Amino acid sequence: MPSRPPKITLYTEKDFKGCCKDFCDPQYSLCFTGFNNRVSSVEVHSGLWVLYQHCFLGGKIYVVWEGQKINLPCEADDTISSLKPIEFDFTVSPSCTLYEDKCFGGRKQVFEGVTRYPDLGKFCFNDKVSSVAVQSGGWIGFQHCCFKGKQYLFLTGRHNGSASEGCFEHDAISSWAPIILGPHPSAV
Repeated sequence: MPSRPPKITLYTEKDFKGCCKDFCDPQYSLCFTGFNNRVSSVEVHSGLWVLYQHCFLGGKIYVVWEGQKINLPCEADDTISSLKPIEFDFTVSPSCTLYEDKCFGGRKQVFEGVTRYPDLGKFCFNDKVSSVAVQSGGWIGFQHCCFKGKQYLFLTGRHNGSASEGCFEHDAISSWAPIILGPHPSAV
């Protein structure tokens, strides 16, 4: 099945009101679009998008994906200054391993499939993740339980104190979720 080109609609007000604009390509600065630091809600028509706090894809990130039509949480509301789509194959079943120590050492926990984990404390991994190996798919780590706070994006590969997107802080992940494109009943 061929994938559709990425497309996102930004809105300046909550509940998909106010000015709106569609984007299909990376935007390194929203300064000349009238949307810099004004985005309050989004609708993702296709693809996975990373929204950035600063121009030129810098600062904190907020990840949104196909099928989501959401108001941004307070930590991302009116703070978005750039964005880009992520080209990646999300059709494979997600699988990853979290490690307690850097360099993929210490205790580890394997996660597979589409289950979301609102509290890593249930695995004695709350605020203990220092490295991540993603065997397949994509995953989002969240600073706080219940998918709140800063986000860190992890795509296939080994991440030793780093993330694919977002400034990964070791020992700062409290919830964990696979990326599932399309409508999903428990979307972030």
